[in-house]
Parts: sequence; structure tokens; C-alpha cells
Amino acid sequence: MSEDSFELTPFSDEEPAFIHPPALPDVANNEPLGSGIVTRVLGQGGMANVYEIWVPQLEVYRAVKIIKPESTKDAKERFQTEIRILAKLTHPNIVDIHNVGEWKGMPYIEMEKIEGVTLDQVIRVRGALSPKVCTSIGILICRALAFAHAHEYIIYGKTYKGIIHRDLKPGNAMICPNGILKLMDFGIARPADASFHTIDGAIVGTIQYMSPELLNGDPLDFRTDIYAFGATLYEVLTGMNAFPEPNFSKLVTMKQKNQYRPLNEFKVAIPLRLRRLIHKCMQEDRKKRFDSTEKLLYELEKIHRQMTHELPEQILKRFYIEDPGERYIPTLGRLIPWRPFVGIPLSILLLSAGLYWGIFFIKNKIDDFQKSLTTVPVESVKSTGKVTPDEVNRAENSETARGALPPTKKNVTQKKQKSGTASSKSDKTVAMQTPMKKKISTKPATLIERLSKQYGTSDIMDMLEREYAAGRLSTALKLYSYLPSSTAGTDRAKIYKMRILQKLGKTKELSKFLASNTINDGEFFLARAKLAYKRGETVKTRILLQKSLNAPKQFSDYNTLKQQVYYYQALCASRNFDRNPTEQYYLKALEEWRNLGSLFTNNKSHRLFQEYRKETRRIGEKYRAMQR
Repeated sequence: MSEDSFELTPFSDEEPAFIHPPALPDVANNEPLGSGIVTRVLGQGGMANVYEIWVPQLEVYRAVKIIKPESTKDAKERFQTEIRILAKLTHPNIVDIHNVGEWKGMPYIEMEKIEGVTLDQVIRVRGALSPKVCTSIGILICRALAFAHAHEYIIYGKTYKGIIHRDLKPGNAMICPNGILKLMDFGIARPADASFHTIDGAIVGTIQYMSPELLNGDPLDFRTDIYAFGATLYEVLTGMNAFPEPNFSKLVTMKQKNQYRPLNEFKVAIPLRLRRLIHKCMQEDRKKRFDSTEKLLYELEKIHRQMTHELPEQILKRFYIEDPGERYIPTLGRLIPWRPFVGIPLSILLLSAGLYWGIFFIKNKIDDFQKSLTTVPVESVKSTGKVTPDEVNRAENSETARGALPPTKKNVTQKKQKSGTASSKSDKTVAMQTPMKKKISTKPATLIERLSKQYGTSDIMDMLEREYAAGRLSTALKLYSYLPSSTAGTDRAKIYKMRILQKLGKTKELSKFLASNTINDGEFFLARAKLAYKRGETVKTRILLQKSLNAPKQFSDYNTLKQQVYYYQALCASRNFDRNPTEQYYLKALEEWRNLGSLFTNNKSHRLFQEYRKETRRIGEKYRAMQR
């Protein structure tokens, strides 16, 4: 698709016929290009063409994107920017760059040749996809975006943090046979804090997926990619574009007003949380969208885990080889919810049970009231401690009045005996009703007084640190609860509480604590990264590890923290390799473990150095076994 044009109509069922332009590599004669020879044209765009090349030395195919000779100066500058941006991005879900250069004065990028189908081709063939496939696709795209949005790099001599894609759409996501999804075409991507003025007044990108602020020419941030992400998932779930209007002026108006049909108007079973996530991504006001791709990825992974325990790559690998069947497009109209129909008989059952227990309760109350008429007044027992004959007679008369047996001598004796029993019970009742003074626990004061005498200080925070150093973690945690609020709210106190919860293994409490507090400290981000790693959130772990290195180190040693960061980066790389044991992931894991090992060249007895040796041996054996 041309950068300077709009994609206004749906794809046709036939693939476009590519016309080979003049003054470009000759496919027929296997002309040299990059590190190989040209074999065929893979695609054409307004600014560049993409060729397949064969590299005989490596016996692999690669793709080469080369700018067209007739391209404008501005287009060539954008292409040079793409080269520099892509060269900085190395991620499993982003196309890898192998080489850059010039062919007859025209710049090119040599990149990995991806086998697979684009997401727009999948939707064209299959229509609407299942929610599990949707979340799998979304997670892998989101991982690539999260990496790009958090990436720090130097371009044109200036340091930038974050890359905005600006042209995210189904046509720029490729699903591979192994279940890996690759995000492509950063041709109009820009650094997050760079200028976004359009070239010659033209809007670049695909209008159906553009955010309203991009159309309005407003300053952009990462949330413009989040909007396009929502529009992409919308199409995945429905099989149709959220803005299918073919008329350009009407389409622009619909985009600016964000007028699209909500997902709940389709007859398709979509989890409520997934619908809400997509609608939130597509909010016209970007302040109402997710404010970071990291948060979006976290929520999407939670929705995915509620539906399945399979990894996204596993689902897409199976999906890739499945028989596509007939194209499915959901019809309009809401699904009839089954829950109310299940709820009606359940409500009737609960109502019946409530009435039964209500009647049973009232009957018991009536019985208790009738029995109370024969009970000896407690006041007499309180005053004399005995039951008088008059009280017994009154009780008997009340029974007679209610049709009881006449008061014979035997009955009176039994009544007296019962009254005596009642008296003893009443004594106990009276005794229990006697108000008692509330005992005040003196343990906190005793603990603080003891420690104050032991350490010669009245500073509770100082006591806490000393108890922590002595390994008495439970006592240290108790002391934290006695800290004044002004002290407990400091970064120093929070860091110590975090350390205590970590060492005590209180994962749930630690998770709540980290979620409800924000500290700009390397140790704090490291703790969050470790927790994310335990949950299997590899992308989030890597982002937090990078934050850990960049944040201030207020209460920890930098070298010790760096060792931990490198260790968890290596663990993440091993996890990726175990999930997908390809050469690419193996080399990445090997690199990360070697980075860790380099920190201990003078201390080879260190536990982490031994871990480095053990793990590099393990992944090496696994990779070699896969090659046999």
C-alpha cells in the first residue's frame, strides 16, 4: 500500500498482479541484490518494492526492501529513517534486519524472509476468528508494540525513547507456521518525541485504522498505536472493518466522530472483558484508552488465561494448519443470554428455601415465647439468689391457664427441681452478663520497650532495620505496622517492607503491596520484574528489568542489582527458547547468558556464574538435539 494513498476498499479475492517497474532489479536474470540474487517480487508499495533473494552461502531466502527510483526526496528520507529504526529493534515478534546498503544509488534493507500469511489474508479467507485466536494474535502484536514503545536508542545523533508504529493494521502482521507472529512495516514509524508533521500536507497511513488525533493533526503518543490495535482486533473478531465506508469524505467524518458498530451488536460469543478492552482501545478521547501498552498487554494476558492455559504460539500453530472451512461473518443482532433463564428457576428455588426457613424461624420464636412464660423472673434470682414458692405458683398457674396438668404435689416438686436448675442457669447467665473490663494488650509496648533498651534507641525504623539485618523478619514486619504513617509512607520504609515480604515468601501480600505502591527505585522495579516472571509475563518482565537499570538505586548496590537484572534477562531468553527452540531464540538466549557470565570473570565460584555454565550447556544440548 502506498504511504501517500488511502486504503478505502476491501481487498479483492484475487491477489494483485505485480508489474515489474524499470530500473529495478531484474527478476528474470537473477540479478545480484544485497547478499544474494533476486528470485521473485514479494510485494509493491508506493515508496518501495520488496524482493525475495536467495543467499547461496547460507542456503536461505531473505527479503530485500528497496526504494523506487522515482521516489521523492522526502520519501527517501523516510526510508532512511525506517532503516535506522528497524536496525535498533530486535524482538521475536518484529522482523529482523540482517543488512543495509545501496543498489545503484538506491538504499535497501535486507531482512528475514517470513514464511506465512498476513492477518488480513487470514481474515479474507476465514472471516471472523475465535476469541482464543484473537487474544493470541493480540498478545503477540502487543508484545512487539510494548517493546517498541519502551525501546531506548540513538538516531541521527539524538537519544530517543519509544517508537510509534503509526500504521498498525492486519496487513502488517504475519502469522508463521510455527505460531510466531511478526509485526512488519515500520516505514512511517517515528520516535515517540519526534515531530509528526505530515509530508507535503499529506496524511500517511491507512485511514480505517487511524486514530482521530492522527487525522486531526494533533500531537501523537503511544495511544495512537493502541487505537489501531483495537481496530485490528475488532476486525479479527467480526471479519469486517470497523469503518467499512467506501466514500472518502463520509469515512473521514465517521473516523473523526468514531462512529462504529459496537461488538455487542453482533451475534457472536465474545467475552465481556474482551469486548470492553477493544472498546476502550477505540475510545475517541485518547485519555480514556489504556495509557500504556504494558497495561494493555497485562489485561489481555489475563483474559487469555481465563479462556485457555495454552500459549498464544501453540494456539496459532494449530490454527495455521487447521482446515479454514467456510468464511464466517457474524450477523447483526444480540445473542440471547442464557444466564437469565438459568437464573429464573434458581431464583424460585432460593425464594422457596427462604420462605421455608422464614416460617421455621417464626415458629421457633413463638415456641420460645411460650416457654418464656414459665421461666422464673431473673430479677428475683438477682436479688435473693433463690426461687420463692410464689414464683413457682405463678409459673404453675400460667401453665394451668394454658391447659397444663393441675398443680399436684408431684408436679410442684418437679417444678421446684426445674426451678432450681433454672436458678443455677440464671446465676450463670447473670454472671455472664456482668460487664468485664476489656483487657488491653501490652505486647506492642513491651516489644518496643525491649528493643529500645536492647538497641539504645527509640526510633522504630532503626529497630526494624536492625531486626531485619539479624534475620528476625517476622519481628521486623510487626515493627512496620507500628511505624507512624509519616515514616511508613517513605521510600525507605516501603523498600524494607518489600524486602521482608520477599524473604518471607508472602507472594500474595507482596503482589498487593507492589500494585498499590509506586517507587522510582531500581530495587522496586526489580521486585516487580521478578513477580512478573513468576506469572509467566516475559515481555513485562523485560520492560521492568530495563526500568530497574535506568531508575535510581537509593538503598541497594548497583553491581548487585545489575547481576540480578542480567540473570532474569537470561531466564526470560531461556524461557523464549524453550517455548520456541529455533536458532534465533537459541542465539538470543546464549547472548544473554554470556552477558551474565561476563560479570563474574574474576569470581567464577559465584552461584550465578555456575548457573550461567549450567544453562548454556543445557540450551546448547537441546538445540543440537533439535538439529539432528
